[in-house]
Amino acid sequence: MIRLSKLLELILKIVFVIGLCLVIAYFMGFQERNEPIYEYTINKDTNSAVSLKANDFYNNNFYSDYYVASAIDLVNTNFKYKFVGSKKADINYEYNITATLIGNFNDNEKTEEVWRQDFIIKDKKNKNTNKDFMIDENFKINFDDYYKLVKEYEKAYHIVIDAQLEVKLNVIYKINVAKNHSIKIKDNIELVIPINNTVAHIDKNHNKKVTKELLPKVENNINALYISGIVMMLISVFIYMIKIVLDKNNRNNDKYFKHFLYSNRDLIVTVKNKPNIDNLKIMHLDIIDDLIDIAEQNNSNIIYYANEKILYVIIGSYVYIYKY
Repeated sequence: MIRLSKLLELILKIVFVIGLCLVIAYFMGFQERNEPIYEYTINKDTNSAVSLKANDFYNNNFYSDYYVASAIDLVNTNFKYKFVGSKKADINYEYNITATLIGNFNDNEKTEEVWRQDFIIKDKKNKNTNKDFMIDENFKINFDDYYKLVKEYEKAYHIVIDAQLEVKLNVIYKINVAKNHSIKIKDNIELVIPINNTVAHIDKNHNKKVTKELLPKVENNINALYISGIVMMLISVFIYMIKIVLDKNNRNNDKYFKHFLYSNRDLIVTVKNKPNIDNLKIMHLDIIDDLIDIAEQNNSNIIYYANEKILYVIIGSYVYIYKY
């Protein structure tokens, strides 16, 4: 039983060390796994110029962010979408330009959408590249046509609405960097134009730059090793704590002590007289297993003085004592 206890303690220590090694190995590779394998930058540019209908008050050299809505004919627009990758990759991308006319009705400070109509300004295009790409599209927004359509809607349903036109460059692309490393991205450039306000605000220039990164996927077996290491450490510590408690309880148990004497009878010599240890250096032991280890390592017997339940191991000028 005593030898099994030592063996169990050794096994628990080995399991703990293995678990600790797995956890250390996981964290040693943590930085590498979190270094981006691919970075990319996106630049979005919007530029608009307003063309007015023929009138007696303005000419097309008039430049402002605000225009009388009924005087606007066209909004000449340019969308630029530039993608720059950090290295070569298999990239498939597609895009189109759409417009959505949205009508909102205001009632007692509550706004509700009552109308939505979609339009295609430019049909979808599909392309491939191995690193960078640029979408550069010029197109005309027929502001007057949308303005007239809103007025027809208001006349038909006898209501007044706030209408706006959302013009979007819709981009979808898939980046294949390496095996098992890919990302699909949906993005857009958006220009919002109020339609039937008395005065329309046209946002002429807009620029946005975004830098993003693609991190490597953490394989399931790497996570499994980390979890296994933690579980092994926790289980070994838990069992070891239980063992300590049980061993402590057992050492105060007569049945355990009798079993100890019987299991180690080949090492134990029982004496009737108390050994004379006056000239020896005394070392008291709290753990009975340590006494056995000392006896075995020095090929010495354990002297048992039964009257006081004291165990002795004499090695040279030292005596090791365990008292039950």
